[in-house]
Amino acid sequence: MVKNIRDYQGKTKIHRYSLGEEKLRRELYKKITETRNKLVRQGFRVAGRINTVGGAAIESFPTPGVRMGMHVVVGIQKKGAAPVTVVEQKCDLDKITVEFSADPSTDHIITFMVCQ
Repeated sequence: MVKNIRDYQGKTKIHRYSLGEEKLRRELYKKITETRNKLVRQGFRVAGRINTVGGAAIESFPTPGVRMGMHVVVGIQKKGAAPVTVVEQKCDLDKITVEFSADPSTDHIITFMVCQ
């Protein structure tokens, strides 16, 4: 297989894949697709990373596709200037509500995963 690629200077180069490389690439894509489909069947809905807004200890983050009664797992990926912990998290209609131990600054980053 032949593929045109551009190097860091913008010049076009031709890269030839061997049949072995192409077979490995297809197998990897197949495994990734199977894993994603398995997670969806098991109830996995959405995951992501959001910056905190600050101003209050309870913050709501818009998350399309989330409904009440779903389970959410929230963790602090990057701690900001003010030390806070996650006290409670819950799903509402199209949003995740997180209660922190104190008012988080705007430089905290939280990660979340929603399952049914």
